[in-house]
Amino acid sequence: MNSYFRLFTSSCLGALAAIFCIILLGALIIGIASLQGSDFPKNAVLEVDFGSVPELSDNVQRNPYSMDQSSGLGLDKIEKLIRTAKKDEKIKGIVLNGSSKAVGFATLESIREAIKEFKSSGKFIYAYDDFYSESAYYLASLADSIFLSPVGSVDLNGIGSSLIYYKELMDELGVNMEIFYAGDFKSATEPYREVKMSDYNRIQTRQFLNDLQDVITKGIAESRNLSLDQVNEYMNQIEHRTAEDTKSYGLVDDLLYLDEYHSLLRDKLRLTNSASIPTVSLEEYNSVAKINKRKSSDNRIAIVHMEGTIQGNGKDNGIISDEKYHRSLELIRKDKKFKAVVLRINSPGGDAVASENIWRDIELLKDSGKKVVASYGDYAASGGYYISCGADTIVSMPNTLTGSIGVFSMFPNVEGLMENKLKLRADSVKTHRYSLGLSPFFTLTEDEKNALQKDTDRIYDLFLNRVSEGRNMNLDRVKEIARGRVWSGEDALEIGLVDVLGDLEDAVDLAAEMAGIEDSFETRIYPSIELDFVQELMKSIQSQTKMELPKLSQEEILLLREYFDLRQCVTQKGPQMRLPMEFRFN
Repeated sequence: MNSYFRLFTSSCLGALAAIFCIILLGALIIGIASLQGSDFPKNAVLEVDFGSVPELSDNVQRNPYSMDQSSGLGLDKIEKLIRTAKKDEKIKGIVLNGSSKAVGFATLESIREAIKEFKSSGKFIYAYDDFYSESAYYLASLADSIFLSPVGSVDLNGIGSSLIYYKELMDELGVNMEIFYAGDFKSATEPYREVKMSDYNRIQTRQFLNDLQDVITKGIAESRNLSLDQVNEYMNQIEHRTAEDTKSYGLVDDLLYLDEYHSLLRDKLRLTNSASIPTVSLEEYNSVAKINKRKSSDNRIAIVHMEGTIQGNGKDNGIISDEKYHRSLELIRKDKKFKAVVLRINSPGGDAVASENIWRDIELLKDSGKKVVASYGDYAASGGYYISCGADTIVSMPNTLTGSIGVFSMFPNVEGLMENKLKLRADSVKTHRYSLGLSPFFTLTEDEKNALQKDTDRIYDLFLNRVSEGRNMNLDRVKEIARGRVWSGEDALEIGLVDVLGDLEDAVDLAAEMAGIEDSFETRIYPSIELDFVQELMKSIQSQTKMELPKLSQEEILLLREYFDLRQCVTQKGPQMRLPMEFRFN
């Protein structure tokens, strides 16, 4: 008995000691944070540089071998930080860095609008780099002055799209992709059934690429006080791309080496030649900035961020699962303090069944008397459009890719590969005709093919009806503009798929107006990002101590995203509603 009490006492003391250490470490972090904040320079320059930007801060696909694959700052926080810096007396200007912005069209446009708003304060904006990609230059074009290395370049070429077609390779290997789709423009399966781009796909791709390019070209021309012809002339030639050429075209203001650029910054800030330039990164500013928050109110608006591929079940960040969002939407629906909901959609689509389940939860929100506004980011296509088409009002960015109202199913048959290439044969015994289900080792029967096509058509008809009811549009008109076709936000406005052009902030203001909220209101973000204790602790240590943890390169981030996209595609079951391509704006 005495030994039992000794063991019990020692274990309790051990647990108490562990808790005490955790509290002590937390206090240390808070103390470091206060010291960091007190050292914030009074004559600082905000350095705007970012890589992959999720919609919501910390909502990233995490590398299992690294605590951080990007800054962790989402679009929501980056916009707020830039707008806060506009009124912050300690921030004297912005410097734009970074040769490539691996973000979507609408995301970059939203950040650009925030910088444009900062510019109205009269504070300076400078941009410097050795090399400007198209997206980086589009952002930099807002600067008061753009500087380039004397041996640098500006890579403005316009936007293009290329696809790799696998059909002949699959035929050679003996793999037959059984494909079932609804919608002439639904080209997600095209690489597996064609040897080149179809006329339908070429038409839709050219149309929305032109729409996206127009936004960029007009923005650059306006910001740099150039004509559209001048910008297009540079984009259409390849010989005159030296640093001197970019200056003669009016794309940059001066050619400077990095030390010369730093001297210019010191002069602007009235610093001595030996003084360090007080630059503050977005991450550093996030730890000290006093972002205005709406006060607590009985009038609440929920902002529900839906980013990533739609799939059934799952709790991971970066996906839209019906299981995860059911809980959030049900909570909001039952809380009488919420008067309106803004659905922030950034999704190329995904699983058809999960899309229908999420659509149902949103309809229940409307039935409860809450106003629902959808706000579109880079993508709100296929399943992304499906889940939000019933919103009371849809707000889209002009360069959002949306629509793609169509459905497809794919099923691989590897019988030829096994028998002709690998010399493997499958055989079976079954009690009923379809006991094995659909097997990749046996050729589909005509009955099975007909059943799959019928199921695909059934989901497509349901999609058409959801859009018809949600948009209060004649069904024949929906059929005309559907067919799996992808539209830009501007075109979607003209044909009635969206109601107004604007960003998330516009959507929130509209939701408050529709809900009849005249006084102040409070916004709540859903779903919350769930990090385990170690992730939370390491995140705090990194942000407050500036400790460098391993980060992935831009190339590694893109490869990782490709892996996640491919994994989600091949693990989905049943018909899918998915955008036929995903664009990387570099």
